[in-house]
Amino acid sequence: MGSAEIYKKVSSCAELEAALSAFSSEVVYRGQTKHHVDANGHLSMTTSFAREGCVPPLMLKWIQYANSVMLALQGQEGPLASEGRTQAILQHYGWRSFYVDASTNPAVAAWFASHQFSSNMSVEMCEDAYEAGVCLIKQAAKYTLSENETGHLYVISKAEVIRSGADCDDLGAEISTEPGFRLRFLEQEACMLGSFQAGLPEICVVAHIEAPVQVLAGFSQKFGFEATDSLFPSAQEDPVFNLLLASPWVRGAADIGVPTFVPGLRLPMYSSNYVKHLPASIALYSQKWVDDPSFARRIPELSKALFVRVPEHFAYGEPTGTSSFPLLTDQLKRHGAVVIEFDGLFRYAERCKEPSYYKGVNLTLEAEQVSVCALVVTHPGMTLAAWGAELGWHYSVSSSSQWIRAPQKSDCPCNAPHRHEQLFCPIERIEDGLQAAKSMMIGPLSMRLGYA
Repeated sequence: MGSAEIYKKVSSCAELEAALSAFSSEVVYRGQTKHHVDANGHLSMTTSFAREGCVPPLMLKWIQYANSVMLALQGQEGPLASEGRTQAILQHYGWRSFYVDASTNPAVAAWFASHQFSSNMSVEMCEDAYEAGVCLIKQAAKYTLSENETGHLYVISKAEVIRSGADCDDLGAEISTEPGFRLRFLEQEACMLGSFQAGLPEICVVAHIEAPVQVLAGFSQKFGFEATDSLFPSAQEDPVFNLLLASPWVRGAADIGVPTFVPGLRLPMYSSNYVKHLPASIALYSQKWVDDPSFARRIPELSKALFVRVPEHFAYGEPTGTSSFPLLTDQLKRHGAVVIEFDGLFRYAERCKEPSYYKGVNLTLEAEQVSVCALVVTHPGMTLAAWGAELGWHYSVSSSSQWIRAPQKSDCPCNAPHRHEQLFCPIERIEDGLQAAKSMMIGPLSMRLGYA
């Protein structure tokens, strides 16, 4: 127990309300079904990354999708979501973060203090866009009344969080939605505390209230939080959840007589969204390549292009801003075109109803200018049906292989420059890979890079 922490055990809703009335609006609340302590008996309120670890490639993918969703909702011109906003999406929809989540509403915290999470894998048989049988593996999740006798409500000082060097980010302060929409983290009146490498410093917790589960549940019900969907709106109500669900599915490790697919983003499902016949906008990806002799090589302008196959995570992250690419420039001078192809698909959120996905970067060199375009594919169901290159940006190439922005009338006129800048993330990694000699030729004009 921290030096500033008050411990109080209550036995009724009236006592709970009286205990909470002692605190001003300068606090936030967190509910847990168990009280966790460290080896020395001190309160332990750790981050999900501290508990479960960070998987950098998946983390970068989640951040990319989170930013895409926020831009789709608030405008493509940006700016990109802050770290707190991005982490809110990650943590509230199923991924991990360096933040501890809390709520400005004690009734929300009471609900989480009295309900426990559980999940299991569910199997759904359905058909893809061409009526081929497929099997989808989902994480079916639910909250039920805790089996413990008591739950735990923590009162956290905003001032102490800030004094510890962290932020106290009220997610409802700057995010607005259209009428009829219910974002999960707004329904939960969420406040993100952090970031922390391990967890919330004990000094930030000013009170610990223990109460019977039935009292906590009754208190939350008094304020309208009765069923799971009170705090976890369906995809039809929550556009963030709906857009995250539009990420491509990927082939599972084992089939059970029919092709099996798992979500590209593993999202807990609190209600059924079963669809027997999947629309064409749902991609079921099995690592098919544009770089295939029977596909792209039939196109004259790509007959001599160098294809570089790379892991999907090359697409994610932030470019460092370097503009020097001597090795990649040399390959462009030799082949005229270089196509960087990911072994996965990515789709911007606003295209969730289209079978169109990003699958790489298309580079062409002409008259000392490089055209940098996104490689896009059409992928309804399990079929890689078509490919093409979107309008891109042009860069002049200096004698020292510096790529310098050189706007042309034919450039993409979009209001989302960050998307064109993002394409330099895989470009930088290709240059680094070529320099480190980690590439492997798999054909006369095909290379693998970034694989173990």
